[in-house]
Amino acid sequence: MLIVTDSYICNSCQEIVDVTVGLRGETFLKEEIELKKRRENISDIDFYVCPECGSEDIVKWDTKRKPCPKCNGRMKKDKNGEIIMWD
Repeated sequence: MLIVTDSYICNSCQEIVDVTVGLRGETFLKEEIELKKRRENISDIDFYVCPECGSEDIVKWDTKRKPCPKCNGRMKKDKNGEIIMWD
């Protein structure tokens, strides 16, 4: 469990994507990234960057306030849906 992710909307490619926001259970602030990269000796991980197009023009996705950027739909909980571990 190395990478911490969170869901963001990319304003460039209009995708909802999981963006790397931290390591080992700790979420980093954008302002901390360069310092953390030097301290942790990690240069190969892109934080707060869209994994689809590489843009930094991303906004945290609030599922209650922001609909899907492509279809304008909203997430609905399926009471009959399965619960699974994705990792």
